[in-house]
Amino acid sequence: KAKPVTRTITSANIDRLRVTFGVQSLVQTTSQGDRNPASVRLLIQLQRNGNWVTEKDVTINGKTTSQFLASVILDNLPPRPFNIRMVRETADSTTDQLQNKTLWSSY
Repeated sequence: KAKPVTRTITSANIDRLRVTFGVQSLVQTTSQGDRNPASVRLLIQLQRNGNWVTEKDVTINGKTTSQFLASVILDNLPPRPFNIRMVRETADSTTDQLQNKTLWSSY
């Protein structure tokens, strides 16, 4: 959550962008050892005229002990070059009982 992941798009030959992101695992373990679903919220933002604009607000819900990836398509892109970033809105886990580390797989 502390620092968004930012990338710069320079190619003039694209008119839409697929962003793939996800979690390495997503599970909340109780003190009794039960594994329960968890969630994590991400914002996909584009920089338009110097301002960050949220294009997609995504919440990943569920329970998985392995990697899970999702994708969104962004149309109506700003003039190149422009920046895109993924902002994690959910607080980072501070315990082994909550596994919800996020990743940006591709764009």
